[in-house]
Amino acid sequence: MDRRSFLVRGAGAVALSGTLAGGYAATALAGPSRKKAETKREAKAEAPGELLWAADLSAAKDSSEAGFGNVQVQYGGGDIENDGPPMPVVDHPKLGRALKITLEENQERYEAAPGAGDDCGEGQELFFRVDFALDKDFPVDQENPFCLVNQIHHGGNDGSPPIEFDVNSGKLSVRGAGDAYTKELGPIAVDTVCKLVYRVRFSADPASSLLEVWLDDKQVLADFQPPCATLIDGNSYWKGATMYCDPSIPPLTVFQNAHRVGTTYESVTA
Repeated sequence: MDRRSFLVRGAGAVALSGTLAGGYAATALAGPSRKKAETKREAKAEAPGELLWAADLSAAKDSSEAGFGNVQVQYGGGDIENDGPPMPVVDHPKLGRALKITLEENQERYEAAPGAGDDCGEGQELFFRVDFALDKDFPVDQENPFCLVNQIHHGGNDGSPPIEFDVNSGKLSVRGAGDAYTKELGPIAVDTVCKLVYRVRFSADPASSLLEVWLDDKQVLADFQPPCATLIDGNSYWKGATMYCDPSIPPLTVFQNAHRVGTTYESVTA
């Protein structure tokens, strides 16, 4: 069981001025003349999109200072606990400043809410990014598909998310709504940086839903319409910094950084 947690944006968050709480960007055309308005519209059309939010780990000691909100923890199928301890920020030899997300034995969840992508509605399109490296203790070859490092969750309390990225059998896969679909994205290894970017069009209609995925700047899934909707139970939301798995799999550690939400691929990769 899962439930929606509303976040409090931390002081370290990097947010675009004028961005609304639901992740939409508020824009206004200044100047009285039509010519000025047209110039601004042309400039916006040529812009590489908008970065709506990015975590800032540069001087943060934990996820709270980096701009994340509520932290959820869970053990062995028990109740979800809110206001858990913030994730520590460490210096990773390959990622640089990164969140260290460690699950102890029998721990199921450790998640920190992001500063955007928290209320995605019908027809909205967003790009999400997270870079991560599995620690040397990560059981990358285990075969349980319930071992996810990032996810888009649905608005309800029950059921599986419409988009989750899982590590099992030495591969990174994306699947949704339980067994509605599974797509293998590529091999994955411990102590190796993986840059994950994905585009989602949110809709309650599977025919209008869209998912595209890039790994290390290479598109590995294009024009995919999931057989399940990407918008379930009224809304969907990004989980941000995530490690969530069957409690029989830990102990394990994953390092994550570069958490970003934007309106284009360029906005989250620039």
